[in-house]
This record gives sequence, C-alpha cells and structure tokens, in this order.
Amino acid sequence: MENLFELVNLVNPIKTQKIEIIGREKTKYGKLVKKLYDGIVSGKYETDQEAAMDIYNTPKPTNKYANLKIHLTQKLINTLFFIDVSDLNYSDLFKRKVKSERWRGAINILMSRGANQAAIRLAEKLIKKTEYYEFTEISLDIARSLLLHYRTHDINAKKEKFYKSIVSEKLALFIKEVEMEDYYSLTVKTIANLKISKEKKNVQIAQYSTAVRNILKDYKSVRIGQLAYLIFTYEFEFKNNYAKVIESCKEAIAFFEAKGDAVSPTMKVIYKNKWLAACIPLKRFRAGEQLALQALRVQLEGRINWFITLEYYFLLSLHTREYEKAIEIYKQVIANKQFKKLSEDYRQIWLVYNAYLTYLRTVGKVVTKEVGKFKVAKFMNDVPLYSKDKKGVNVAIIIIQILFLIAQGKYNPVIDRMESIRMYVHAHLRDDDSLRSNIFIKMLMEMVKAHFHKNGTIRRTKELKAKLDAAPIMAKGNTHFVEIVPYEELWAMCLEFLNNKAR
Repeated sequence: MENLFELVNLVNPIKTQKIEIIGREKTKYGKLVKKLYDGIVSGKYETDQEAAMDIYNTPKPTNKYANLKIHLTQKLINTLFFIDVSDLNYSDLFKRKVKSERWRGAINILMSRGANQAAIRLAEKLIKKTEYYEFTEISLDIARSLLLHYRTHDINAKKEKFYKSIVSEKLALFIKEVEMEDYYSLTVKTIANLKISKEKKNVQIAQYSTAVRNILKDYKSVRIGQLAYLIFTYEFEFKNNYAKVIESCKEAIAFFEAKGDAVSPTMKVIYKNKWLAACIPLKRFRAGEQLALQALRVQLEGRINWFITLEYYFLLSLHTREYEKAIEIYKQVIANKQFKKLSEDYRQIWLVYNAYLTYLRTVGKVVTKEVGKFKVAKFMNDVPLYSKDKKGVNVAIIIIQILFLIAQGKYNPVIDRMESIRMYVHAHLRDDDSLRSNIFIKMLMEMVKAHFHKNGTIRRTKELKAKLDAAPIMAKGNTHFVEIVPYEELWAMCLEFLNNKAR
C-alpha cells in the first residue's frame, strides 16, 4: 500500500480532470480501480485489509485485489507523464529538468520508430538547453545520439566533430560527477558508522574532502559543486568547527550565484540553512536572523526547507535569549496549514519545543501568556522516547521533565528517576558529542545528592559547572538540536527554585 500512497499523493494535486485516465473505462473493473483510488485519496483506506474488505468484502487481500493494485499503479505512473508541472509549485529549474527528460524520452521513441529527422531536430534544440542548465547526463545521452546520426546516417564531418567534442567533454564530466557522488555517500556513511572512532572518522572524511577539492579545481558543474560543498560542510560540522562551516557556506553560495538561473534558489537555501545552524553555537543572532529572513523570502510557505529555516531561527532565538522572538516563530510554524501534514515524529519535536517555551514562561523569562495548548501533566506522562535517537531529542525530553518536576517542588519523582537516568547516561552519553549533556545531567544528580539544598548544590557542582562552561556547544544531535536552551541558562533557572532547606 505504501507505494500507492506515494503515487496518489503525487498525482492527486493535479485534480480529477487531469487524471480521467483513472476510471475512464466504463467496465466494472475500471470502476473498481477508481474506487480504490478515491478511497486512498479520501483517507478511507489506510491498509490493504481495509481496501480489500470494502471492495471485495474479504478481510484478506486476494489475487483479485493484488491485480487491482497493479492496475492502479500502472495508471498512476502513466498519469505522471501527463502532469503539467508549470501549474504546480515547483522551481523553474525542476520544471526545465522534467521537460528535458520528457523530450529525451520522445527523441528515443522517435528514433526507435525510424523518425530520425524529427528526432534530430528535437535533439539539436534540446542539447542547447541541457548544456546551459548543466544537465550533464541528458547532454551526454543526446550528444551520443547526434554523433551517431551525423557519423552514419546523415554524414556531416563538421557536426560529427562538434558532437564528438561534446561527448568527450560530458563523458569526462559525468565520470567525475559519479565519482563525486561516491565521495558524498562515503562521507555520509562514515559519519553514521557507530563502529568507527571519531579519530578514524576525521581521518577518512579529511581524505575524502581532499580528493573532492582536487576534483573541484578542474570540474565545476552544478552537480559537482552541490556535492562538494555538502561534503565540506559535513566535514566541519563533524569537527564542530562552525566558523569553517560558515566559510564553506559562503563559498558555496558564491559558486551557485555565479551559475545564474542554472541553479535552483532551493540549492542556495540549503547552504543558508547550514550557515544559520552554525550561527547557533556561535550565538550570532543578528547575522543568523538576516540569513533566515533572506532564506524565507525565496521559499514557498509550508515546504520542508521552509520549516527547517524556521526551526533554526527558533533555536537561534532561544540560544541568544530572544525568547519572545522564539514564541513568535513557534506560533508561525504551528499555524501553517501544512504543519499537520508533516510526519508525527517531526510534529513531536515541536511539542518538545513548546515544553521549553512553557518552562520559560513558568520561570518568568517571557511575558507572553499563551505559548499554545500545552498540558504539563500530559507531556510528563505521554511523550514517547525515540528508539533511534538516544543522544538528541530523548535527552531534551528527559531534561525538561526533570526541570518541570523541580519547578513544581516534586522532589520524590526526581529521586525515583535518577537511577534510570544514570544508566541512560552511562549507555548513551559517553562520547565527546554528548559531553555537555553528560555534564548537565550529572549536575542534576548532584542536586539530588545535595537534597535540593541550594548552596550545597552549588558547592557540589562547582567543578562540573566549570567543565560545562568550558565545553563548546554542539550544533546537532543525531537528528535535531540537543540543547534547545543552553544548559548554563537552564541551570541558573533551576537553581532559582531551590533554597537552603534540605529536602
């Protein structure tokens, strides 16, 4: 059913008048295909079992149902070729790429049917566009066809030489683009590999980066630049060298601006978002705010990159004590009609962010009365921990739950949780990237040992606090920011709820 969900969600925005091919047949079978399609669109069918029961009155999918799914899948794929992308909210570059791919398919069909003259006229027109927009693979394919034609069918020495040079040039470039894709995937794989030490990762990533820089000296296609600068930013993000991240982002943006309209604005937004993210640990609010506003101006509201920009802008505001601005951004995000269509996991992230905003209101750091619907008790009991995110969002959840309990004076539940938290720290927060989280949670443990006595807590955590102050903020956890509000700020707020009476 998942493949049908993907196809239906892609095809459905063009509306029924564009997809009459589905259900056009007046036969009973054609009507069943339309019924399955309509059921998926409306949300009536979420599983194969539900669809099979409604259509064939059987609780288990049968061969008839399997064939019906195959038929609908074929119809949906066929419909993709009839979508007019000019009517949809895609970038101009994407529309040109789709049109070029269609023309390439048309050229191959024409040639296979012997309509060489029509194919060649179309090919010579197409290759000018694909070269301008640096669609290397399409240019190579079309140039090969043109070379073959002018060498064997319509012999023309001048054109043969011309297209031979294009084939040679694009083939060399295509090989380097494939090589660059290989370095990119190796970099991502290395960073994600939990079995390799950070030292070995640094060595391997540095090797990939050096090789990539050598390629970039001689080959400067859009695709090569896109992957090269991603690798550079990943390298410096991994090393927590945020000044270098910003430097790489500036280079990337300058590279793409020199390409003119051969580059989608979205590509530049990706690097502006990375630059914005690097401003968070560096606490550069004004520079980050300017970047965020620039990025938002060229994006469509409700797209995933739009949400990412606002997320980084939100976190930057929290890290620079611009709390009211953070609330303003939060409200903008959850009010967007596309927010409810995002994955449940991503929406849960914003629930956690709301918890921190509510805590800031609890401690008197913001004057806004309403931060959105939020029930502390429900958050304490119902918010799930993420099975795959042991160092990121989970840590933020554990910490804010403890802080709420302390603010409420509920010390016994804090004490009850400490052993399981201690085990969690030992199991998941032992590397350098988790250092600040490790230190902060240990400070909370020392607070418990001091029986929530304020001066006693300060004495017991003096050395830990010094280590926390000296440890640099890491920009990312495995998926999202770990420190939603800097730990130094949270610690000062937490101490305000203690007094010098031991509990």
